[in-house]
Amino acid sequence: MVVKEKMLTIRDEGGNDFKALNALTDEKIPDRVGKNNMGLYIYTAKVLKKKIFPKVALSDYTGRNNIWNSKHATSEALNKRDDYEKKMMTLLEMNVVQDWNHFKVFLEQLK
Repeated sequence: MVVKEKMLTIRDEGGNDFKALNALTDEKIPDRVGKNNMGLYIYTAKVLKKKIFPKVALSDYTGRNNIWNSKHATSEALNKRDDYEKKMMTLLEMNVVQDWNHFKVFLEQLK
């Protein structure tokens, strides 16, 4: 039970980090400040999921059927999510990202 609770905590923290990443996208990507960035958040989520779950049919996990609440959300997957989100936030916080296309380059390079 303790392990499951810890994984739920890590999952929830990952969701909070994703919200923080979105906020930084709004604030720190020069060509996106003051714009509706919902499409960018969706794009970012899709890229992260593809990288974290390369062998999973992500089309099976839409709407209420969330992959982060599935058997695929292992500790390894949750830790990878945490690592990727924190890396992207650090790039934004350090003002390394020049524009949305530059952000996508970094996103695609995550390993």
